[in-house]
Amino acid sequence: MRSLGRSVLGLDLNDREDVIANHMHVASSYTADRALRPVRSPKWLPTPARARARASVAALRMVTGDMLRACRADPSLDAPLVHALIAATDPETGESIADADIINDLLIFMLAGHDTTATALTYALWVLGHHPDVQDRVADEIRQLGDREIAPADVSRLGYTVQVLHEALRLCPPAAGVGRMAVRDMEVGGYRVEEGTLVLVGIYAVHRDPDVWRKPLDFDPERFSPEAMKTLDRWQFIPFAGGSRSCIGEHFARLETTLALATIVRAKEIRSLDDDFPVDVPFTTVAKGPIRAHVTARK
Repeated sequence: MRSLGRSVLGLDLNDREDVIANHMHVASSYTADRALRPVRSPKWLPTPARARARASVAALRMVTGDMLRACRADPSLDAPLVHALIAATDPETGESIADADIINDLLIFMLAGHDTTATALTYALWVLGHHPDVQDRVADEIRQLGDREIAPADVSRLGYTVQVLHEALRLCPPAAGVGRMAVRDMEVGGYRVEEGTLVLVGIYAVHRDPDVWRKPLDFDPERFSPEAMKTLDRWQFIPFAGGSRSCIGEHFARLETTLALATIVRAKEIRSLDDDFPVDVPFTTVAKGPIRAHVTARK
């Protein structure tokens, strides 16, 4: 949506992304901080942090509102997600989605799909930078597609690239944990969990549990080969959570990260300079500081 960002906001693309990223950081950090506090101030109490968060959310809604109005005024704008939401109708009533709901949907895509995708790609590139043999195999697979632009239809031919992404998501899931409400009484590990209890599922811990993964700290894309996938338990690999409340953007996230990783590796060779990948979890998992690499054009 490069042209859309410039025409709507009147800003250079990089400036626009910096402004949006700052507002998203403020809003998500406030949400995470409030969620983790054992004692919270009432919502009606005006605090500086709450004022900043509300201002950031209002600014982000203004951005997505401008995007929606621009697409309604010019259907030729390259913004397929916005146009898809405009065209969508309720299968039962035939009614279109209200503009306020479209604006909120776009906001969720910005908040939920920004840092998460960046973390998945950054970790995948960092770990490939430490495993040149795996990186070369990914490059060889992509080379079979030719020099044309990589398209969504090509994902089915990028099986090993997807395996690498799956292993990256296992070792560094962008959502380190997720909350769920128990819908019935149950017992977990000898502890009684009553209906209505808020339960935190540690995705990061599940993905590194030695009881369910062989050598869990090793990077091994073969864990997700077609043969190995048949042996995985349904709840063993859950980067997008699961059940009726699984991530609504899972398909989109898998598609864009696969295409992005393939596009980058086809053009560039990555050599990681840092032995560790430090992370922080203000809301979702993000890299804690720059992740350095030596990048050269692939021959």
